[in-house]
Amino acid sequence: MAPITVHTPPVLQLRDVHKHFGDVHVLKGINLEIFPSQVVCLIGPSGSGKSTLLRCINFLEEYDCGEVLIFGERIGYSTSYDGRRVPMPKEHIRVMRRDLGMVFQHFNLWPHMTAVENVSEAVRSVKKKNITEALRISRDMLAKVGLADMENRYPAQLSGGQQQRVAIARALAMEPRIMLFDEPTSSLDPELVGDVLDVMQSLAGEGMTMIVVTHEMGFAAGVADLIVFMEDGRILEQGTPDRIFHNAENRRVRAFLQSYGRREKNAGKAHTATNSHNKGVCNEPTDHHSGAAGSRGCPQKRTAHQNHQHARHAGRRYLGL
Repeated sequence: MAPITVHTPPVLQLRDVHKHFGDVHVLKGINLEIFPSQVVCLIGPSGSGKSTLLRCINFLEEYDCGEVLIFGERIGYSTSYDGRRVPMPKEHIRVMRRDLGMVFQHFNLWPHMTAVENVSEAVRSVKKKNITEALRISRDMLAKVGLADMENRYPAQLSGGQQQRVAIARALAMEPRIMLFDEPTSSLDPELVGDVLDVMQSLAGEGMTMIVVTHEMGFAAGVADLIVFMEDGRILEQGTPDRIFHNAENRRVRAFLQSYGRREKNAGKAHTATNSHNKGVCNEPTDHHSGAAGSRGCPQKRTAHQNHQHARHAGRRYLGL
């Protein structure tokens, strides 16, 4: 990330943002500034408002009061001639959203379209590119996420991790300036998580501004510039990974991370015991949807698994586990 100075304007500002679902107060006065090329990870227990906050940023959810400013412009609302806040025209919201790419927990791919068609559809319909240019952009993005040889596969022929990488390629094809990730690995099998995290880490290395809702603490510790801990619709604490993971001031934050540490240590012991029991035995199923690559079997599967384990171990070492 480029150094932040007093002259660096934030790309995203949240000012006293509130959100209700009926009588439930989901966001309670969120204040946050995010700067160019920052990677911000939102962590905390489930139900704390992290995903709702992400959806308010691109106005998929209408926030009740406060402001969300994208490159200095408020999204979702305009100011009338007499100073009242009024809904922004939908076309203006769509234009502002072009700066924001979003990847959801679930892939939301069109099942009747191939990978390259899924990526190119929005490029053609929203950016109005001709089919030749749209396919070129889409193929470039699929190559970027490591799926150049999968462009003609349908979603049912791809693993969950591959489908999520197609979803990332689809978002990147729109050339966003900020990427939003809403627990992108939460619905994946553990062995498929590593490839998705590798793509996200690569984007961070290229300087993409990213806001990530995640429970992958190793990823957050190793990649984030800023950790934001949320609970009950509020930000309890924010700071660098070193501060949050090693010197958090808030008692609840410390308790949450200690609980996470105990779970990880227990999981590590169970994993070690399983590996010892199965040493030298390969039980990985063949990927029957991989066509010519369908016989790749264990060696390539183990490589993906090792990638994920490397990321986990790096995070665990950072967290002292």
